[in-house]
Amino acid sequence: MFWKKTFAFLAIFVLVSIFLGLATPDLSSAQTVPTMAPTTVIPPPEEPVPTPKSKGAPLYCVKAPLSKEVEVELSLLRFPETRNKDIWGGVINPPGTACDEAVELVCKIPVRYLPQRSQLNYWREALEIRQYVKGVVDDSQSCRPKKVYFELTWYERWVHDKMPERFGFFWFNPDKKEWQPCEDVSFEPEVGKYGRISCSTLEWGYFTLGWKPPKNK
Repeated sequence: MFWKKTFAFLAIFVLVSIFLGLATPDLSSAQTVPTMAPTTVIPPPEEPVPTPKSKGAPLYCVKAPLSKEVEVELSLLRFPETRNKDIWGGVINPPGTACDEAVELVCKIPVRYLPQRSQLNYWREALEIRQYVKGVVDDSQSCRPKKVYFELTWYERWVHDKMPERFGFFWFNPDKKEWQPCEDVSFEPEVGKYGRISCSTLEWGYFTLGWKPPKNK
């Protein structure tokens, strides 16, 4: 009698388990999220600007139309003050910077993804600044100079003041494949926490702070 009751109980338990397994949704699959970001980014139709490729590097980009005077700035959270944002760098575009109706894209690029990076010793990541006309990159010079700027950290300000020979503002010349110093640099010591250094230029492309190491004799 005992074995019959035990067998009946096990049979009922198995049937109930099967029923619950069929009726209960698969929560593990329902709560799973994709681990890979979409490979195709569809830009908004009013600003058809594709995101530049950086060999898998995380990009932080800001874009804005150049139809009028505009400042495009990159702001980053500073640890441990995670609630406050500091301006990291950006571009100030006066009216008439763009020769046509254009959109400007400003991105922070890690040093390891920069062209000819062995030519310089770097202080920080670079800015990549591009002009897009009708969704296509346009590297022709600006119609008016724009100011590409970096707001300095305390260490960069110390180097700027104590070792000026090791501090420079550079632009990458894609034709000569070399980093060239900006010819029109200005320094505003009272802007930001530790000052702002700017390059007035007509060029587009990569900009960074650093210095050229001495050549081996």
